[in-house]
Amino acid sequence: MKKSILHCKKIKQKMKILGSYQKNIIRKIQTLIDIAPHEWFRVWYLFLITFFFMVGHVFGHAIILASVTTTMGIYALPYFLIIAAVFAMVGTTVFARIIAKYDKPKLFVGLSLAAVVTLVAAYIVGDSHLYLFYSLVLLVVSVFQVQLHTILALMKEHKFSPLESQRTFPVIESSELLAGIVGGGVISLFIGHGFFAHYIHLSVNDFLLFWAGALLLAVITHYVFLFFEKRQPVLVAAHEENENLMHFTDSLQQAYKYFSENKFLRNIAFFVFLQFAVFQAFEFLYTFYLSSHDDSHGESILHGLGYYVFITSIIGIFLQVFVSSFISKKLGVVKNLLLHPFLTLPVGFLMQFQFSQGSVIGAKGMFDVTKQIAKNAYMSSLYAIPDNIRQLAKPFLDGFVAQLGIIFSTGFLILFELFLHDHVTLAASIFINILLFTMIIVLFYFREIYTGQVTMNLKNFSYSEEERFSFIEILGQK
Repeated sequence: MKKSILHCKKIKQKMKILGSYQKNIIRKIQTLIDIAPHEWFRVWYLFLITFFFMVGHVFGHAIILASVTTTMGIYALPYFLIIAAVFAMVGTTVFARIIAKYDKPKLFVGLSLAAVVTLVAAYIVGDSHLYLFYSLVLLVVSVFQVQLHTILALMKEHKFSPLESQRTFPVIESSELLAGIVGGGVISLFIGHGFFAHYIHLSVNDFLLFWAGALLLAVITHYVFLFFEKRQPVLVAAHEENENLMHFTDSLQQAYKYFSENKFLRNIAFFVFLQFAVFQAFEFLYTFYLSSHDDSHGESILHGLGYYVFITSIIGIFLQVFVSSFISKKLGVVKNLLLHPFLTLPVGFLMQFQFSQGSVIGAKGMFDVTKQIAKNAYMSSLYAIPDNIRQLAKPFLDGFVAQLGIIFSTGFLILFELFLHDHVTLAASIFINILLFTMIIVLFYFREIYTGQVTMNLKNFSYSEEERFSFIEILGQK
């Protein structure tokens, strides 16, 4: 009896030691990630919603590139992307006032469910009505997806202060890379040369249901967290936000006028324009490489796209979670933005002199991995403008400026196809490097403009105390 009591005590002691070890490990992870205890609920909420949304985005982006390349040919892809960009701009025109005026989480749920219904309809239509199929997919990609991305960004910015954003955004944005691992992994395993493709045959269109399922999980996640939600402080009261926004959404001309008069927003807009132009050119080059080496089979191209996303996301998630937060605090917003083109340009030069699998994957991979670090800095930089202006700026940047960058890039790609048919890859590589070099020049002058904008805001006493406190926090950044 005594032996059994002693044995029980020893087990309890071991359990306590094990429990203390677990607590120490959790504390060390929390210290490494640098998230305060009161921030975790908000971080998990946005992390999981972003994760499911981006899993759907991975499926959708790969489906479009593979499907269009297979059915219409690689040289038709730029034309399709221009149409998609125009659709996105029209969608932004329609939704700008709605996004500014109404509750963001409710809009997220409503648009996600609309996208799910449209994707299921596209799956039912299939290849039997090709024009209707692409019209439905375009509606999701160019209208619903772009607006959902804007709404998610506004939800993130509204939940955290500028200093909180430097620590929390890298962790939240790492969900995009985790989504890349999951989405890319599923594609690479279940289609083309994937391991499970021998046992389960899936077509490109079958992944439309995967896409719809991911969006549905994002909606379910929102309602689960809503059930457990505790009141979180916000920078500006909801009713105050709507009143302030009304005059900014009267017309898109007013939005354009504000951007043209504000030096800070002009520079941010130019950066976004260049980044999306480079992104689109890289997408074309990588898809061009896959289509020329995989006999233009949709499944093989989709497999290649998924495998690339899977590998680069694994590399990126380590940098994002364990390095990006440290870099953000150490270098500050402007230097983090500069890292993006500065590290990509040397690899871009290698691609220019020798277009091969290694060079195109290396250059595109460097761009995509550093893009996450730049995205955190870009989102933090938007705190330099007041909350009501920020909620106008985000739809304008995502729905117009980014799409203009895509149109600009694909326009040049079409010209390369028409006049430099045998040298398209070389011309596109040179084009990318010119854009990256231009981005570096723009960002070198950005620091002074960034701090100047915040200083000017502080001198304006019409802003609320909460907003002025946010501007002081920004000046405390590096």
